[in-house]
Amino acid sequence: MKQRLGLAAWWALWPAYIVYFRLGERGRVLLVSGDEVLLVYSRFGNGRWNVPGGGLHRGEDPAVGAAREVREETGIVLEPQKFTPLGRQIYRGAGIMYRYHAFAMRISRDVQLTRQPREIADIRWFKTTDLTPQVASKEVFDCIAAARTAGLLQ
Repeated sequence: MKQRLGLAAWWALWPAYIVYFRLGERGRVLLVSGDEVLLVYSRFGNGRWNVPGGGLHRGEDPAVGAAREVREETGIVLEPQKFTPLGRQIYRGAGIMYRYHAFAMRISRDVQLTRQPREIADIRWFKTTDLTPQVASKEVFDCIAAARTAGLLQ
C-alpha cells in the first residue's frame, strides 16, 4: 500500500521534481558495515530503496550537506571529514537528470536509527548480493561500484 501511494505521489509531482532536481546539488552517503549497506525507502520516491542523502543548501560544502541529510533521514550523526569521497555522479532515470556528490563511510551495524517519518517510510540494512534493480535505485549500484573501487566493499 505505501509503495502505491509513494509511486502515485512520485508521478503526480513529477514536473516539480524535474525543476527541483535540476536546480540544486545533491549529496549521498553510502553507509557500509561489512558486506551490507544502509538504504532508505522514501515515501515520495520511485518505489526503490536508495542511498541516504538529499539536496544541499546554497553554498553548503557537499560533505557537510550530505552528513546533514543523513542525520535528518536516519538520525545518524556523521563526521564529514571521515567520508571517503566517491566522486561526482550523474543520475538519469524516469525523465530526471541530476548531479550528486557521493561519499561512503564504514559504520557499525548496531548504530541507533531514527527515521524521519514525514519523508522516510523505512530504513534497512541490505547485503549487497541481495540487491536487484527491482529493489534498489541505480544510485545504489553506482555508489556500491565506486565504494568497491575505493576498497570499502568487496
